[in-house]
Amino acid sequence: MKVYKGSILSVNAKDEVFKYLVEDGGKIVFTGNELPAEYAGAETIDLGSKALAPSFVDSHMHFASFAIFNAGLNVMDAESNVQISEMIADFYARSGKTKTLIAFGASPYSVKERRLISREELDKVCPDKEIMVVKYDGHACIVNTKLLNKIDAQVKPLRGYHPDSGEMNQEAFFKVSDYITGALSIVELFTNMQKAADFVAARGIGEVHTVSGVGFP
Repeated sequence: MKVYKGSILSVNAKDEVFKYLVEDGGKIVFTGNELPAEYAGAETIDLGSKALAPSFVDSHMHFASFAIFNAGLNVMDAESNVQISEMIADFYARSGKTKTLIAFGASPYSVKERRLISREELDKVCPDKEIMVVKYDGHACIVNTKLLNKIDAQVKPLRGYHPDSGEMNQEAFFKVSDYITGALSIVELFTNMQKAADFVAARGIGEVHTVSGVGFP
């Protein structure tokens, strides 16, 4: 148990600043201006000119989109595009009747080739099923020829359309995302959301942004 003494920023509805905060086993058990006698013998930390504030929470998460990506193949730990190809080949072999595959986490900065995986490389390991490999920042993707042929007419006039490499960004990426999310049933969508909620909660994330504007009514 520890007692913190100084400027305690509550960030409550009144933005009150308290004099004391008592922590016990990782939980805040008291905040206020008069320290109760039961805590008088606890170790006291004088903040001096410092202040104690709640941790910041960045709640910007496009939750429905994340839920779909999270249900797919995570390639963020891959060290090369060759390894990503191997992971996708295995994912493809296990995909059963699934028509469209999704992988997430590709980055030109974390693989030894220093570039994103290409449409041609995706075609080699996933020739007859649509696949979308989402970039790590969630703002671009790479598609294989099967998926490109399906949506080519819709994305061709848009910014960010790069058919040679298969990379789609800007407006083209959002159109591809619309197509992918629109193909999901409501049951699949909510199943993915439940799994995503469990995933983030297991990592201590308790707040998510409620707005998601890609492909959903």
